[in-house]
Amino acid sequence: MEVLSPHSIASSSAHTLASPQAFRPPHHLLSSPPSTSSSSQSPQPGMPWHVDFPVNWNQMPTAIQQAVEKEERPMPDERRAFVNTLVDKMMQHERNPTRAMCHSIVRLIVRSHPKSFADISRRGEVVGDGCPSLLQQVKTRVEYKTRNNTLARRRRSRRRNTGVAGESRLTRGPVDQYGYV
Repeated sequence: MEVLSPHSIASSSAHTLASPQAFRPPHHLLSSPPSTSSSSQSPQPGMPWHVDFPVNWNQMPTAIQQAVEKEERPMPDERRAFVNTLVDKMMQHERNPTRAMCHSIVRLIVRSHPKSFADISRRGEVVGDGCPSLLQQVKTRVEYKTRNNTLARRRRSRRRNTGVAGESRLTRGPVDQYGYV
């Protein structure tokens, strides 16, 4: 892996804050492309897969491609088709992506195409970081797709019985739980 010189790094960081290049993570400064040996592997060692999730716009519905090119907001049914395709791609990396993973990916999309996907109020101001509604759509789709898959659910680990061997832990009886004493 070859790292670019400080001169080329300085010239690549000259982008304005409005340009999509300004929001790219620092590992984009590497000259070698990320390895894609496995779909569950992250692009760089030690880097989570969702930090630099590549959205393949060529595989998105044509209506979404046209809306992004024209910097217009897609119609609701087109946006749902986009979310379905996006979640399918995300689930190739993780069977049940967390809300934080989804937020990371949605934030990259909104920052690169704010006129098409950012949440905008009636006054024309960006709501929050521009991600809440798209994030909610993505997470709802993830939950729907994992609804019947009990293996993909995230659960808390059960507490272990820390009592000494031979001592039984006192449990509450039905009277203590449901009725008056």
